[in-house]
Amino acid sequence: MSMRLWGWMILGAAIVATPLNARAQDEESPAESNEVVEEEAAPTDPLGAARAQGGDVIVMKSGAIMGGVQVIRSTTRVYEIEIVPGAEPMIIPRRQVESVELDDIDPLREARRRARNPEPELKLMIDDGQEVSPELQEKLLNPIPQAPTKFEKKDYIQIFNEIGKLADVIIVVDKSLTGGLPATRQWSVEIPEDMKLAQLLQERWLTSFPNGKIKYALDAVILHQKDVEPQPTKEAATGTPAVTPLNTFKLGN
Repeated sequence: MSMRLWGWMILGAAIVATPLNARAQDEESPAESNEVVEEEAAPTDPLGAARAQGGDVIVMKSGAIMGGVQVIRSTTRVYEIEIVPGAEPMIIPRRQVESVELDDIDPLREARRRARNPEPELKLMIDDGQEVSPELQEKLLNPIPQAPTKFEKKDYIQIFNEIGKLADVIIVVDKSLTGGLPATRQWSVEIPEDMKLAQLLQERWLTSFPNGKIKYALDAVILHQKDVEPQPTKEAATGTPAVTPLNTFKLGN
């Protein structure tokens, strides 16, 4: 048996074996003192404390109790225990285990699910030759401040006006998208707490409006119609506020 396992068991046994009346010898008898002796607090239940940690709970025959662990697999001879995610598991002979309480998580099943359906890494849709400042990239790949929020049948120009202010990002709507009726830009969208601005633009907006396209400038985001090159603006070129032409909308501070 490894020294790590013996140390873990000895520590658990020491905790369980701690006497509950250790200070009884130092207390004065009420008959010898006029002081009011407060009732000693009830001892912590080691098994309850282990259960409160979540995960699986292992009770050893030595009296040691392990909580917050995961039984990765078991055989007729041993238990394979994950103490720290990603670390080498601990092997415990079954003959040393008194009982095991399993949670409803199957680590192997979850690992297989993640392997089959890995969460895609969010990347900016940047065309060759385009340059995006590190500050803008950080804002685009961070969750939108003050989310969650929801918009119902609202012109997406107004929506991005509000979102741009929250995220402190300049979003320019090119005239190729502003020439039509507001009804063509009507949008209902729900923004959860962890949604990133790039997700809202690249996944939600482009899905709802497939005729649109996103172009990232150095310090600004430009929304324009697909197959139509957006006209340059001072905002997009410098990332600073300017007098906005009637056919564009400057969003953000």
